[in-house]
Amino acid sequence: MPELPTPVENTFGYRPLLFLAVIFVVSRIVYFALGVRFDMEPLGSFWQYIDPALLKSSLLQSVYYQHSQPPLFNLFLGIVVKLFPGHEAVVFQVVFAVLGLVLNLSLYALLTRLNVSNRLALILTVVFMVSPASILYENFLFYTYPITALLCVSAVMLHRYLQEHRVSDLILFFTMLLMLALTRSFFHILWLVVLWGALLYFRRADRKRVFLTGGVIILLCFSVYAKNAYVFGGFSTSSWFGMNIARMTTWRMGLEERYRLMRLRKLSPLAVIKPFRKLETYQELAQFPLAPPTGIEVLDQPMKSTGVPNLNNFNYIRLSRQYASDAWYVLKKSPGLYLASLAESLHTYWLPSSSYSFLTENRSRIHYPDRAYNLILFGQFDYEDTITDQRAFFSTGLFILAGYLAVLVVGFRLIRRSLSRRKVDYPAVLTLAFLWFNLLYITLVGNAFELGENNRFRFITEPVFVVLLGMAIKNKFRSVYTDQS
Repeated sequence: MPELPTPVENTFGYRPLLFLAVIFVVSRIVYFALGVRFDMEPLGSFWQYIDPALLKSSLLQSVYYQHSQPPLFNLFLGIVVKLFPGHEAVVFQVVFAVLGLVLNLSLYALLTRLNVSNRLALILTVVFMVSPASILYENFLFYTYPITALLCVSAVMLHRYLQEHRVSDLILFFTMLLMLALTRSFFHILWLVVLWGALLYFRRADRKRVFLTGGVIILLCFSVYAKNAYVFGGFSTSSWFGMNIARMTTWRMGLEERYRLMRLRKLSPLAVIKPFRKLETYQELAQFPLAPPTGIEVLDQPMKSTGVPNLNNFNYIRLSRQYASDAWYVLKKSPGLYLASLAESLHTYWLPSSSYSFLTENRSRIHYPDRAYNLILFGQFDYEDTITDQRAFFSTGLFILAGYLAVLVVGFRLIRRSLSRRKVDYPAVLTLAFLWFNLLYITLVGNAFELGENNRFRFITEPVFVVLLGMAIKNKFRSVYTDQS
């Protein structure tokens, strides 16, 4: 094997960070001049959010009884709504802008910590920083951007801990993993346990510290799952799994076949009602009996004060379970339907993340930068097909598809070769393994159980992809640096 250069101690001067901060501010001013504005509409209209009126009047009770989503992001929304009435938009925009700066500085820090040259790290960071997708999600009140920042910063904390052995970095690392698990349901407690177990295995010299720190974090996460199991009868942080999987199975079956199976009592009347509908729709079309009121408003209100359905109503738990039962029957009877949905979800995953449907208004204001990025960097040759035909091959980002597959293969080779050497730079290798695992995990889980918003999921992985790409370029597809000290 070729001899690899010796890693050097990471020293971060202020000039690159200052340069990135200036580029960040200037790029945001330019995009603002082009018409991009912070989108507050999700607060009142998105199903994932508790009614803003309840966030103001009964925040803790509403968050405690939220079964549809993990609690953390709604808790954040409620704190801002309660503390800054009338100024929520400004506060949210400032918070997301700060998150954007932290995300991009962390991306640069992670690249340089993994011994990517300063010049290459700056180029890759700036390319990501000024991308239309970054701007759009930074100006969109949803948890996608905070999750992206948390994942990137957690990798920095992991490397800092592995290299410098400070317990504060270990605590921050596990705390950020907990925040991910309590913000987005596909960061399951099992995902957290796997990462904890891997760190226990590779950090044998510090096993007690890792065991205690990670154990406390997992107990905190477990307490939320246990609360949901006790209150709602489901060991999870989201009650929507059944409705999600129904969209990938039952809802793809022909209507006549669904009616036939209903007459045979193989499927319930919900099989002909699209998931995530108003409660009155289920009552009218399926004679679905509603549970008696609980006395807790976030579980009882059929509609939010903003006029959209309250999908945290207690009845959606039973609805989702029935959808899941129908879905499992369809999956066993006609697995090809699920495979077709999986193919469609993967296609959507490889669309440019800026083409997510709820970003349309801001996206229309930066049409030309978005088109240039999607054509030159993502390889999307048929721009209009993202609107007219979601299954068109050339509407996908062919370059980003090839790039993801390449960095997954190359990343695995880098990890395997590095661990097989006699002396290993464990901070670099384990951080690389953490990034590689999450890239693979989000790609698999994000597409296996969801159809329709998959390209939004992929944005979470874009900084991870940038780091793995930088490592691949730096090492020229060879193993990461071994410790020569």
